[in-house]
Amino acid sequence: MSATTYTASSPAVQAFMTAVQDNRNLAVGRDWRANGWEVRIIAEDRRKYIAVDETDAYQGELMADVHRSGRFLVERVTGVVYTIEGYGRKGHRVGTLEGLTAQFIAATATYNPEAWSHTETSKSRMASWQGRK
Repeated sequence: MSATTYTASSPAVQAFMTAVQDNRNLAVGRDWRANGWEVRIIAEDRRKYIAVDETDAYQGELMADVHRSGRFLVERVTGVVYTIEGYGRKGHRVGTLEGLTAQFIAATATYNPEAWSHTETSKSRMASWQGRK
């Protein structure tokens, strides 16, 4: 357990948010961004956790009142990161702030949009479901 208590404005939390946001904006596609949209990652201090949520921004204006999806919960005392099971409930432990920040930065640096096609994935999934009764 570290002596640091993290907040939404802590440098480690801000670095994590930036790494996730950069990665998500690569994944949403150029067309979406060319039309003025982008993904924004925001954080909110809570009693035991920091809620890290994803929202949209249109031409720089946050749309958090329209769309806000929970992505992670960060334990304020330890910096351990969890997924969100639903409605702000803690899910599975996925790592620490520092470790996940490094993973998101590495994933963004090595991103290859040609590595997979969403359409191909969807078709292969549809084909595998068609035979099920």
